[in-house]
Amino acid sequence: MKVERSVERVGHACRRRSSAVTRGTGGVMKVGKNVERVENLSRRWSFAVVRDTGGVMRPERSVERIENPSRRSRRTSGPVRRPIVALFAVCAALATPAAPTGAADFDETFAALVERLERAYPAGDAAELIAVRADLADLLDAGPTAGQRSITRYTIAYVNWRLFTVPDAVPADDRAALLDDAVDLLTRDLEADDGNAESHALLASVYGMQIDSAWKGMTLGRRASRASARALELAPGNPRVLLQDGVGKLHTPRMFGGGADRAEALLLRAVAAFRTEPPDRPWPRWGHIDAWAWLGQISAERGDLAPARRYYERALDLEPGFAWVRDALLPALEARERQARESAR
Repeated sequence: MKVERSVERVGHACRRRSSAVTRGTGGVMKVGKNVERVENLSRRWSFAVVRDTGGVMRPERSVERIENPSRRSRRTSGPVRRPIVALFAVCAALATPAAPTGAADFDETFAALVERLERAYPAGDAAELIAVRADLADLLDAGPTAGQRSITRYTIAYVNWRLFTVPDAVPADDRAALLDDAVDLLTRDLEADDGNAESHALLASVYGMQIDSAWKGMTLGRRASRASARALELAPGNPRVLLQDGVGKLHTPRMFGGGADRAEALLLRAVAAFRTEPPDRPWPRWGHIDAWAWLGQISAERGDLAPARRYYERALDLEPGFAWVRDALLPALEARERQARESAR
């Protein structure tokens, strides 16, 4: 498969290089000549999409610039089909060396990608998340063992899920493709190993994100509940399983077993489990800062502003650059605190 002709201007996170993009006989993207620059990741792109043997969406034929892009959901004239996928593939071609061929090379490359991912998510760095996702997609083809293919699929699905929550990471009309791809990757993984609690828990979270209507809630809600229940059955003390079940319960009506009280209890169990989890354990090891952020939101929603602040500050103690808390949740809480002080005068 090749990306033919020239790629004119693609996003800045791919690093600016002069080269042309082709896919070699081994399935690895190569860098040749004639790519001029990589710019603005919010651009829209036209391309044809195929799905490779690893289950990841990839472009076929040419990638072309579409003028006058919109930052949000305003559509640009001309055919636009899954632009985020083209960005992933081009970023991989420009930013990544040849994929590793041995188990040791795979482990070293994967560890470096996880390190980048663990910096990018707290910072809300959509450009870096997109670049890491592209590198993981190439790595998927090179995984020499079933276990390494499994963790790579899981991590791509995780990045898709995170990107869905980052404002303006992708055009609004194309965000659903991220979750669709995550479902496909996690389903493939669980078909190979139904005993993977982490994948069941993440799949439940992705299903929850896909619910945007009462009709979808009837179908996807049941799927999310089944996946979460299976994860708890397999790993009842796993902090990410508890965290994601707690967030799911928060967004589930009380009459169906959800509600803030049940969610809070699960999240408190999650933070207790995170305290005993070694910080250098193998990936996945995310979620501790998220648990504190969600506890803060539950307290803030109840009007318990002092506990909410303590929870947010715990998250920032762990990760001072956690943009979601630092730039969104905490300022919103401070505004309510000011309002409460003014009302008390």
